[in-house]
Amino acid sequence: MTLNKIHIVVAGDSVSLRIRPPRCNSDEMTYAEHLQHMIPESHIDHLGHGAKSIRYQLRDSDAFLRFFPDYYILNFGIVDASSRSVPEFIFRFINHIPAKRYFIIEWKRKLFGLLELKFRRSLVLLRGQSSWTSEFEFRKKYADIIERIQKETSSKIICLSINPTNKRVEEQLPGTTKKIEAYNLIIQELCTNNNCHYIDAKAIITEEMLPDGIHYNAEGHRRIAIKIADLIQKAN
Repeated sequence: MTLNKIHIVVAGDSVSLRIRPPRCNSDEMTYAEHLQHMIPESHIDHLGHGAKSIRYQLRDSDAFLRFFPDYYILNFGIVDASSRSVPEFIFRFINHIPAKRYFIIEWKRKLFGLLELKFRRSLVLLRGQSSWTSEFEFRKKYADIIERIQKETSSKIICLSINPTNKRVEEQLPGTTKKIEAYNLIIQELCTNNNCHYIDAKAIITEEMLPDGIHYNAEGHRRIAIKIADLIQKAN
């Protein structure tokens, strides 16, 4: 079946953006790029943000609400649900590279980064396996995004579940596996209550397709794209 003039906006975190290991050739594409080929004459606007929690995504919601697409694909959660070794502001300090570098600040940034890496598991346990976003806040922010889309547009919404993690991630960030399961239940419930489409990545992706335990490899992106394209074809 050929579909024409289908406009899709992808709004998500780093999972929608990155391929692991890093792509080696043009045939290795993200699921958004695959969709462009699988649905002829479609137009994809990919507005993903790396390493940003859902509260930041909601602040930037005007960036994707200015579109009026046929479909929104929401791919949030891994940044919010994962157990964390340090608060979000410290993580941003460690990973932020300013335009102007000052020796003392740069030295502190690198030192904090080395200490966080070395004691990551212990720090996670010391912080009580807490996430950057509580289940209560995640539910509220995710519901706010759905509400804003449905209020401002007539677009259909496809929600991707948070990827299942592997043993390596669980060893470094204990408690993450259970948190992902809990946050996925929130996403699924919100989809059911708001007449959105829910895609369970766990039913599609194998552990081999998540080499770092978080991001899809090239085959994982392709499998997710097939599922999304099939859903859109049946809906149209």
